[in-house]
Amino acid sequence: MPIKWLTIREIRAAAKESGRAALECSIKHWNQLVRATATELLRPGAARPEQDSCALCERYGLEDDCRACPVCKKFGVRCGDSLGHSLWRYENAYLAWMGRMNNFPLWREESRAVLKGLKSLRPKKRRAQKGQ
Repeated sequence: MPIKWLTIREIRAAAKESGRAALECSIKHWNQLVRATATELLRPGAARPEQDSCALCERYGLEDDCRACPVCKKFGVRCGDSLGHSLWRYENAYLAWMGRMNNFPLWREESRAVLKGLKSLRPKKRRAQKGQ
């Protein structure tokens, strides 16, 4: 079944709603990117791993070097610099894949790292205390 990509309208609506909604939208976007095949990513209308497809970028903007963004707050750098494990090494992998069409497995691996980093930004669930 083909991926139903998030639309810019959906991304902007999540960004406007709340920081939590923006994070969940970004996680959904990266889930889509990780699941997509190379062919699906090349189709017209496919979401791309770019700031205009990121609800967090849309919500927090690029002002003040992205310092209000939870990615920057947790990892101390902009998402273009690192998200836990040399975060957007995926960018280089993506460009290499798009330019030479031979590094899709590396791009997918780096995309999984991005997704893992974004999921780590979710608030921890509190355990119910015994007896409640």
